[in-house]
Amino acid sequence: MRKIVFSILFSCVLFKYFCQDFHFSQNSENPSFFNPAMVSLNDAWERITINQRNQWISGTTKFNTFTISVESAILKKKGYVSPSSYMGLGLILQNDVGGDSKLGYTLIGLQSSAIIPLAKSKKISIGIQASYGNKSVDLSKVQFESQWNENRFDSYILSGEGQNSFNFFDASAGIALTKSALRKSNLKSQSSSYLFSFSASHLNQPSYNFLGVKGDKQFIKYALYINYFKYLKGSKIAIGTHLFSFLQGPHLENQLGFSFRTFLKKSGPQVLKENTYFVDLSFFYRVNETLIPRILFSWKGYRVGFSYDIHTGLIKNNGNKGSLEVFLQANTFKSSLFKRK
Repeated sequence: MRKIVFSILFSCVLFKYFCQDFHFSQNSENPSFFNPAMVSLNDAWERITINQRNQWISGTTKFNTFTISVESAILKKKGYVSPSSYMGLGLILQNDVGGDSKLGYTLIGLQSSAIIPLAKSKKISIGIQASYGNKSVDLSKVQFESQWNENRFDSYILSGEGQNSFNFFDASAGIALTKSALRKSNLKSQSSSYLFSFSASHLNQPSYNFLGVKGDKQFIKYALYINYFKYLKGSKIAIGTHLFSFLQGPHLENQLGFSFRTFLKKSGPQVLKENTYFVDLSFFYRVNETLIPRILFSWKGYRVGFSYDIHTGLIKNNGNKGSLEVFLQANTFKSSLFKRK
């Protein structure tokens, strides 16, 4: 009996202290997932992004995470660099379910960004996000001491535990600065691009009150993302570096990355537009935890990426192996779905 209670408590401790927020490995391809300032901060008029992550795919206990985001540029003028400021609007849906008790997290958020051109190839953006979420758990899958009838477990006995579902509001904000590689008819010199992104989530610190226990507020989560790409002179190759840093309460997560991108069309790096054809091979390292190889294909306005987490840290010997993640994205570049340019 004590073993059952201990297992439940131990699982809760692990969830609280090691799973503050679910995350993805392909953050570089969907930065609006953690920073609303990234909404429409790109070449596209509209963009749809889908991430599906299956964690510990060979383990007995699995966690499945899904997110979809839709973005649209408002008041944007024709051309790569808008001569005036414009807005971005976004809608994001997140869902995470895992464990024997089907511990679930669902959130829908509205995002808005304001993008201001600073120079020929530089833009700054600020963004906000307001969300409504739900957390739930199926307590029928969990055994409690109060359901023990003499020497056997009786599922028909009510556990007497508190609520197994609650709703909450959430708020996020962020800022981003980007420089894009210059468009040229031919690449006579090296060109480069960079992105600086900083955001804060759970600004209102929503209370998570399973079993009627209030006061367990969510920590504010700070996210920093920096990338830098160098497009090599006279070639169809670009090399990129990535830095992710997430701080939530006492928990710090750092992720480093390296990308090798080769363009498949002659005009690839000369045009440097997101609808070019290329293959991107990347390696990321989540410090003291995971090695993540990823391959990404881009064809016109469509992208698909595959990554696999190889656990190297504390959980590498638990038999749960790795995590598989799939990324899909569709962009509209030549014309908007809502009007002609």
